[in-house]
Amino acid sequence: HHDWVVLERSGRCLPKDISPVNEKDSFAIFDQPRCRGSDLKLCTEAVALLTLAPNLCKDKLMQAAGRLRKLGQRQKLVLIGGNDVFSKLR
Repeated sequence: HHDWVVLERSGRCLPKDISPVNEKDSFAIFDQPRCRGSDLKLCTEAVALLTLAPNLCKDKLMQAAGRLRKLGQRQKLVLIGGNDVFSKLR
């Protein structure tokens, strides 16, 4: 299990719970190990960039997209991938 940390512009790294930076004011990176069960309170207008890979399964895609709790309201999702990914979509 990995705990969330905040890397400040000064280079200081603090646990999320004691950092003076508010979750809603941060830039979050959700990698695969920290995607399931994570619940950061992102800003209402958050935009997520979700990278697609050729062997990405639907379950992992939905877990990643699900980090936006207000998706479809004011939060947005942008999908990116290479030609190898998009050529297989129908």
